[in-house]
Amino acid sequence: MPSPCSPVVLRSPATGSGDDSGTTSSASDDAPPGNDVDGQELPTSSNDPEPTTGSSTSTSGTTGEVDQTCGDGILDPGEGCDDGVDNAIYAACTDACQPNICGDHKVHIGIETCDEGSENVDTGYCRSDCQLATCGDGFLFAALEACDAGQANGPEYGQCDDKCTINRCGDGELDAGHEQCDDGALNGSGDPGEFGQAGCDVDCGYFGRRIFLSSQEFTGDMGTRAGADLACEIMATQAGFKDTYKYRALLADTKGSPNSYVVPDPDGLGRPFILPGGLIVAASYPELIKLGPGEGVTTTELGEMLFKKMVWTNINPAGDAYLEDPASTCAEWSSADKLKSARAGINAVAPGDAAALAEWKANKHWLSAVSLSCSAPYRIYCIEAG
Repeated sequence: MPSPCSPVVLRSPATGSGDDSGTTSSASDDAPPGNDVDGQELPTSSNDPEPTTGSSTSTSGTTGEVDQTCGDGILDPGEGCDDGVDNAIYAACTDACQPNICGDHKVHIGIETCDEGSENVDTGYCRSDCQLATCGDGFLFAALEACDAGQANGPEYGQCDDKCTINRCGDGELDAGHEQCDDGALNGSGDPGEFGQAGCDVDCGYFGRRIFLSSQEFTGDMGTRAGADLACEIMATQAGFKDTYKYRALLADTKGSPNSYVVPDPDGLGRPFILPGGLIVAASYPELIKLGPGEGVTTTELGEMLFKKMVWTNINPAGDAYLEDPASTCAEWSSADKLKSARAGINAVAPGDAAALAEWKANKHWLSAVSLSCSAPYRIYCIEAG
């Protein structure tokens, strides 16, 4: 039995089969199990693994254990890239150590302008190539664009314009050479425009019935009133007006007068009478006869503004024939005989002459002012009668 002062010697447990043969511990059989003896903690082996924390992954190998961490700048198995501190959701290498590609829901700054993942689509606001939809890119953004022809977008009527809308009547944009006006959704409503202008009809013409001063001059021989009607139809056609068959010369003879062939409201829309440029001169045919055409029928079918021009009419202030004697109507508008005559009106007075305008209106001189020889050339009024 050892003396009380002899040190205790600790030994490692035998590695054999566990039987009692061979070397055994000299320690007391009463030593407690575990890592301490007499309350003293035993040292741990330096080969014991340390506990690990964080996102790194440990794997065993012949040379020891290896840490795998996204963001350490080392390309580890399972990583597509690793740029270390430069990894970012919007960078070339994402925060998940994968290359930033279109469709991954992560916008690659400088390369992509959007990324909606599986919802990227060429008809949406983020295209399949991760670029924002824009007018002119050649892709139709269905929610906002009516068309997109890319570099072919242009001003041609009926084609796609630079706003990705169709150049057409009703788009609210005036297409010169094809439309007289375009009020968009208000087309055909009858709402007048500003400064006495007519609104637009559904065909992007002015909402109204035209009356114009002829650009041509005629003697009293117009081949009868029917010949004058044909002349008005031809002039209206050359001016590009629609429904030109409805145009009649504003003349009277023994066979009739405007009161017999101008229909007051043919389509029930209450269209006003307008000059070719869209200026309203009378709200209706009765108003045209009663009050006159505003400050005059000053515009030809070609848009020329004229004043103080003599106009063949033979119409009295009430809209009927002024005279029915053939000799006083240039033989029913078929003679240029200087000995024959007919009544004529004055289309308008000089602009700014208020006194002359008041007299012209009061006496209805636009219809009848003086009798003139049938041999002289004067103008006629043409009116959309139907």
